[in-house]
Amino acid sequence: MRSDIFNRNLPFILVAALFFILSQWDTSHTVMNILALLLILIVGIPHGAIDHLLYANTTGRSQRSFYIFYLGSMMAYAVLWMASPVIGLWSFILLSAYHFGQSQFSNHSAPIIFKRTLFLSWGLSILGALLYHHPEEIQRYFEWIPSLQGSAEMMTDSLFGYLSLGLGILVFLCMIYLFAIRKQDFKLLVNETLQFIGIHLVFYLFPLLPAFALYFALLHSWPVMREEYEFIKSRQSITKWSSFVKLLLPFTLFSFAGMALLFALFYFQWTEQPQVLLLFILIAVLTLPHSIVMEHFYDSFYADPA
Repeated sequence: MRSDIFNRNLPFILVAALFFILSQWDTSHTVMNILALLLILIVGIPHGAIDHLLYANTTGRSQRSFYIFYLGSMMAYAVLWMASPVIGLWSFILLSAYHFGQSQFSNHSAPIIFKRTLFLSWGLSILGALLYHHPEEIQRYFEWIPSLQGSAEMMTDSLFGYLSLGLGILVFLCMIYLFAIRKQDFKLLVNETLQFIGIHLVFYLFPLLPAFALYFALLHSWPVMREEYEFIKSRQSITKWSSFVKLLLPFTLFSFAGMALLFALFYFQWTEQPQVLLLFILIAVLTLPHSIVMEHFYDSFYADPA
């Protein structure tokens, strides 16, 4: 499924090339930022829009159980954020790092402790590189959140960059173990290495939002959606992508409505909470249950003989 290196990375390569061309004349990055937002809205957000179906098909539990679990974990995590934004932020970084590594390496066979170490190391290396290459933009966002100023300074410190480099070396050694010691397909080693280099190069070349959108939409969300499509196709007898898109629409539109409500809170000044903090909380509380659902999904998807 992931052995065709060129086809797997083609969307990322093409859009990165487009962004590079745009960066040569669009010095304000306006067009790139608009395209980046579109990528996140059209590809990034929908990849989590069928969590209810994945949950039902991998756990055998009812839809009621799903909503209790999903909404309950969201509310509990929101309370943690409001009680301690610092703990909320750093737990969110660790959670996101694990989830990114989870989607990257769940198809590889290895002892569970090894895989989870690889998940976290890979994700932290990626996020560390993103933060390291955009310290001024990161600081600008966190100026709106006084309670997180110290955390922002820590994340943009050069030591964090060295940590990212060290974790990158650890990831490479882990990949060597996977493919040399455990004798997995060499093409996958090439694919993972090229992707890793490509991600770091994109983070270096482009501003924060376009750089993150390229990775999040095209190397994280799009491959996940392809896996979800294959899984749902085998469970619900859908045969076309159009049918799959229809399954994505309800919760995608619900997410858009939530973002519109958040925008209204800022625009009409109905809340005194910093808008960046509320945005972080919104993304974080959605990421927590989604990553748990995806853990069940990958255990089931890659356990299937098919």
